[in-house]
Amino acid sequence: VAETVAGSLPGANHTGVPLRSAITTLDVSVVREEARAYFGIDQNARVILIFGGSQGAHSINGTVAEGLASSVFDDVTVIHAVGMKNEFPAEPTANYRPHAYLDRMDLAYAAADFVISRSGAMTVAEISAVGLPACFVPFPIGNGEQSLNALPVVNAGGAVLVKDADFDVDYVRNVILPIVHSPESLSRMGSRSKSVGRADASARLADLVEEVLAKVQS
Repeated sequence: VAETVAGSLPGANHTGVPLRSAITTLDVSVVREEARAYFGIDQNARVILIFGGSQGAHSINGTVAEGLASSVFDDVTVIHAVGMKNEFPAEPTANYRPHAYLDRMDLAYAAADFVISRSGAMTVAEISAVGLPACFVPFPIGNGEQSLNALPVVNAGGAVLVKDADFDVDYVRNVILPIVHSPESLSRMGSRSKSVGRADASARLADLVEEVLAKVQS
């Protein structure tokens, strides 16, 4: 979307969303062992990271609760950022790791094989910069901007997109889990996600600012 807008504005440049260095310098393959140890997760587990922004997402939390009750997540480990004001859908177990808030999102990304999340601009930028496959569940209220945020990654084959109303236990079982249990699918989607990520957005923006300053001062 940003590339389309930039292409329609004379002189515009698409830099991407500037991200913190903990994300832009993150090498998942290098940090994974440390990240899994941080969360107390088996190194060989299949791990899904689920979050809905800093406040959590009630509908996503509800699907997680139903999935836990129906044993849908039994063969994966779930790291779940529930939201500061929300109750945990279930008690923590070896395979279910709920948190009110994740202070170390870099380690959460590094520990994960797959992400389920809303698709705010910063969230999409971080997930694609890191190169993780994802399921985006756009916030259903607004003018549809969260769906637009996700489209470049989805169109590249790095993520799937599902309406909030359609994100249920059956969707997890029939769409997400087959991806999570397929190393080939995870690898392919991860590469395609990273192909549209802009880990160098901060540097691009800084270069543009310096270029403009140089022109003004010359």
